[in-house]
Amino acid sequence: MSGVWADAASSETPVLTRTDGRHPPQSLRCPRTLKRTWRRGMARFRRGRLPSMIATFSDGRRFQIDAGDLLYEQIYRLGEYEPEVTQAVRELLRPGDFAVDLGANHGWYTVVMAHAVGATGQVWAIEPGAAMTASLKVNLELNPGLPVTVHNVAVGDAAGEVLLHHFSDLPHGHASTSTLGRDDFDTEPVPCLRLDDLLGEAVRPPTLIKMDVEGSELVALRGAAAVIEAKRSIWIVEVNHQTSAAFGYAPTELLDRFCADYAFYRIAAGGLLPEQDRAAAPHGTMWLCVPPALDERLDGLVVA
Repeated sequence: MSGVWADAASSETPVLTRTDGRHPPQSLRCPRTLKRTWRRGMARFRRGRLPSMIATFSDGRRFQIDAGDLLYEQIYRLGEYEPEVTQAVRELLRPGDFAVDLGANHGWYTVVMAHAVGATGQVWAIEPGAAMTASLKVNLELNPGLPVTVHNVAVGDAAGEVLLHHFSDLPHGHASTSTLGRDDFDTEPVPCLRLDDLLGEAVRPPTLIKMDVEGSELVALRGAAAVIEAKRSIWIVEVNHQTSAAFGYAPTELLDRFCADYAFYRIAAGGLLPEQDRAAAPHGTMWLCVPPALDERLDGLVVA
């Protein structure tokens, strides 16, 4: 594959160690030639069929997810998770930066961000659910010394309390403040803050905010008007037609929340593509929203 993400596309196979101390079966190692086959078959994997393991990467990062999670399949079987987005985060951040992982989940991007900003930087991992926060903290313990602060809150357009809905057939990382039109869920009350208020406690604006909050992105952006208006932060926002529909909006409305002078890109296999038709962005697209002050961070990353 050509393009600025070429290195991401050929990611390494991590060293795997079972958490029970036994050797991982070699069948878990997947050659690149079989990756497409694995992707097609991921939906067939069932919770608990594989052992819990720790993946150790060549840059020293260590990561653990219990079996049964989609991230587990991508990291352990394929040796990667969202390689283009992961590489974009690395390229956009510099030592000393401040980054925010909004919807940190197990902490994959939190750890990547922390390695990118280094000891002089700072990362805030924002994750409301108790189960996900516990998993996030396990991964931070596996990577001691990282400049990460965990905020165990949801982010919305008003301070208060919201209900997270945990669905019977989905991992906790897919918990949502919407019922998604379903009735097979348990609820967890969690505190909620506006991002403007939360970041008001920071000593400087973040360079990068990655947001993945299972459909409540529009609500979160409504509570971040001051951050957006400041034009000091690059945003990564996911296009999810299913969860956005459950909240009653179309993904294009997310970009409408940004000031007119933001530039929009799709994170694609070859690099960053200028967004030409936001309404046609397919499910799973990751948008990059860039204010003029940070245009220089894109040098060498945009492809025609």
